Amino acid sequence: MKAQTAPSVLVEKPVVCGSITLNVATLGEGPPVIFLHGFPEHWRAFGPMMKALSGHYHCIAPDQRGFGQSQRPQDQQDYKIDTLADDIANLIATLGYQQVDIVAHDWGGLVAWHFGSRHRDLVRRMVIFNAPHPHCLQLALDTDPAQRAASSYAAQFAQANSHMVFETKTASETWDAFFGKDLAEGFLSQEDKATQIAQWEQDGAWKSMLKWYRAAGFDYSGNLGARRDPPDPVTVPTLLIWGKEDALFAPSALFGLGEIALNCEIREIEGGGHCVFREHPTLCNRLVAEFLS
Repeated sequence: MKAQTAPSVLVEKPVVCGSITLNVATLGEGPPVIFLHGFPEHWRAFGPMMKALSGHYHCIAPDQRGFGQSQRPQDQQDYKIDTLADDIANLIATLGYQQVDIVAHDWGGLVAWHFGSRHRDLVRRMVIFNAPHPHCLQLALDTDPAQRAASSYAAQFAQANSHMVFETKTASETWDAFFGKDLAEGFLSQEDKATQIAQWEQDGAWKSMLKWYRAAGFDYSGNLGARRDPPDPVTVPTLLIWGKEDALFAPSALFGLGEIALNCEIREIEGGGHCVFREHPTLCNRLVAEFLS
């Protein structure tokens, strides 16, 4: 359902979503698709895909809370996964839509998985890039030393003063550590670098972004005896596109997904890494378009 006239050119503006104001970019006309970025990015991570799909869809990409130009609540409890999912529900309501498709990556993907069970009536289809279901990830952390090793950075990010490590480095050094390979291979540009650095240099940026890790409450200890309550199932038709060379997630992070995501197709991409949608844009754009149509 088309709720309002969608712009034919990109528009970026603040949108009140319940108790928080999110910076939201929109482009194109047609059925609504919401794009959810990962850490430590902002809506522009999906800019190229939005352009590719904007001829057929109303593409909507928020800076999620704590990121980019969106508001940065101070309380760690304001970054719980229920709240992050509710932000998207409130965005949908504000824009006047009854149901949307979701395309998501990394932390945005974890939000999408939760959204698919918490607000299942609001989502028609989901495409998720390299993000395991939070329950599957926790089980992998409990049982697989390879996943605990791969997530050692996340355990550090969840520490109380982890933002101080980033604040002692230059933003350029940090960007090169995260995205230098993508820049060298032509997947990102110097303009992308400058734009992202400007976001990170805002007061409190790293502290707010890292609250996502602190509020998530993952147990990185390797607790073999832990009892994990099964989550509500995700019945939304979902395409999980998985770069097989992702260094952040071991194969065990997908174990048990079929018991939770009851209508999920997995498409593995040989030679794709964590940001497979950026590394293989033509293929990923086609897969998204085909699945959503």
